Amino acid sequence: KTKGLLTAFRLYPLYQGFYVRAIIDNYLNGIKVTGKRRTRETASGYAIAMTLMNIGQEGDIESHRKKMESAGSGDKILYGASRGAAVSFVAYARNHTLPEYKNVKLVVMEGGYDSIEHVIRMRHSAIIDKYPWLEDFFYDQILERFTKSKRSGISPLSVAADFPQDMPVVFITSAADKNVSSACPKNLVLELGKSGHRQVYLCELKNSSHSGYAYDDPEDAHAYQVCLHTIYKHYNLPYIEAYAIGSIK
Repeated sequence: KTKGLLTAFRLYPLYQGFYVRAIIDNYLNGIKVTGKRRTRETASGYAIAMTLMNIGQEGDIESHRKKMESAGSGDKILYGASRGAAVSFVAYARNHTLPEYKNVKLVVMEGGYDSIEHVIRMRHSAIIDKYPWLEDFFYDQILERFTKSKRSGISPLSVAADFPQDMPVVFITSAADKNVSSACPKNLVLELGKSGHRQVYLCELKNSSHSGYAYDDPEDAHAYQVCLHTIYKHYNLPYIEAYAIGSIK
């Protein structure tokens, strides 16, 4: 019980930090949260359960499978952003033989990564180079202590060789993404290529932030749409003709 109380005490500032960050983000993006009461059913009452969090690993994979169970029998595109992109990739790599995944036609990763380790190194390379011990401290004393994520756990990079080569996969990234460097998905593209996968597509935007690929920059937004709808058309998926004007390389 004492250990539980200490853990709760340590995590409380993190909960408050996430909540304050959400308020600031809402304000900066013009999002107004209505309603006076913070309940489980309102956006303002949402809280992150740190001790249940796993970053694209076992819990997320199982949640993905359960969602697919209720997704119906029609054709599907697995589309995820950031952590969701990693989940879609590893979930399909692991579960593609299950009935729930038999109608998947395409996997799209927006702002996805190859591994959390690579993300951390790219985001904090200056301080890690100066204080190398901080990298182990983050995983051992923060990530694995306060979440269900494991440094040695599954990642897109670890299952790249097992990703089915008959499933096309699209990577959308941005040179201006400061959260997940474009080096991360590019590394995964290379690994897929090494394994013999030939239906891998990469679209690198120029000016968009991690959360703004579709709207930060008009030219990027157009390139994003052209990329996807050209690929949709190529694979006989529903598409908008006005955007399906690119070429497959």
